[in-house]
Amino acid sequence: MKNLRFIHMADLHLDSPFTGLKKIPERFFAEIKEAANRSLARGVDAAIRETVDFVLIAGDIYDKEDLSVRAQVVFYQEMKRLEQADIPVYLIHGNHDFYAEGQDRLQLPENVTVFPAHVEAVLFQRPNRPTANIYGFSYDKRHIPEKRIQEYQRVGEADFHIGLLHGSEITQSEAHDVYAPFSVNELKSKRFDYWALGHIHKRMTLAEEPMIHYPGNMQGRSRKEQGAKGCTLVTLNEAGASAAFIPTSPLIWEDVAVRFNEIPDKTELFKRLTDCLARYKELPESYFLQIHIEMPHSDKLLREDWLSMLQEQAPVEDGSFVWVNQLFFSENKEEVAFDWWKNGLLQEEWQFAKDKLDAEGPFFQNIEALYFHSSMSRFLEDISEEKRQDITTRAMLRVGRLLAELEGEKK
Repeated sequence: MKNLRFIHMADLHLDSPFTGLKKIPERFFAEIKEAANRSLARGVDAAIRETVDFVLIAGDIYDKEDLSVRAQVVFYQEMKRLEQADIPVYLIHGNHDFYAEGQDRLQLPENVTVFPAHVEAVLFQRPNRPTANIYGFSYDKRHIPEKRIQEYQRVGEADFHIGLLHGSEITQSEAHDVYAPFSVNELKSKRFDYWALGHIHKRMTLAEEPMIHYPGNMQGRSRKEQGAKGCTLVTLNEAGASAAFIPTSPLIWEDVAVRFNEIPDKTELFKRLTDCLARYKELPESYFLQIHIEMPHSDKLLREDWLSMLQEQAPVEDGSFVWVNQLFFSENKEEVAFDWWKNGLLQEEWQFAKDKLDAEGPFFQNIEALYFHSSMSRFLEDISEEKRQDITTRAMLRVGRLLAELEGEKK
């Protein structure tokens, strides 16, 4: 069986600033500044360790089009390491690092292929290895709102066909601006064996056959980009593709809940909080934590200087640290009013949203992708009208709880 192995990474955002940080000590600056660079280096380490056939980079290598010389040098050096390991790299530029005409950039090592502004096919061919046609295009301007998928056309007789695309799947674009939009069915119609996507910072697989995959960004830069970040090791053969996540981010954002069924005294609260920090200090990476303290009702006396105390317990050890960036006190009420949306602001808008989801057509339109997913559909039962309305009601209650939590954070 012919096996092709490669690393798929995207959205490196070298030189990107972190946002939402509060009172960060100067001693952490070097660790924060180097986080994205170290994540890239770990991805390259993985490619060399796994002796992959090649590396794919699906756009947004840099955070801005007026990229710094330092960021270019960092990227050049990592590509040089891959060249020395005889590993080719195929990359496209995205909306953040679009390649403007006449722009002066460092010339990358010879193992790196940069796709032009139009879709082009490049052949990967090595002795005793499967062949692959790799297709892609680089952004030549900041915003590409139009579809470009029609330009991808399978050519040649390679063993595998792989698409590189930096863009938005039309149903997954709420949190991002829409760039080079496409649908899953449009990608499937191209009869490629793998789609290496970039732009969306959340790791997700949109389809299994063929695999259509976002690896997510390589280093979280704010509370919105939580959890371990990294790249994907892909094995491709006649049976399909398999993907393994490789964590690379040296700095991880995480929300932590500390719950009490009764109001604790200061000794108990201190012990629970310091135990929480101790668990993270044993881990090899650095962490930015948002700790949510939940108890039957919020007590202002418990808010004295807890955040300052926790921040003082954050020394740098072996290049890593644990920093409590925010501390929230909230009531751990499990329920909100059954018809919470009928009171307060936006009553008509909330009711309209619920009525629309209660209708059969819009409801199934929203879950269509799940029920037609080749790997999931066989595990899902038909939804009755009663079940459908129950799902809608529980979704509204979930929204109510989230809004209540946000209100608690503002206090």
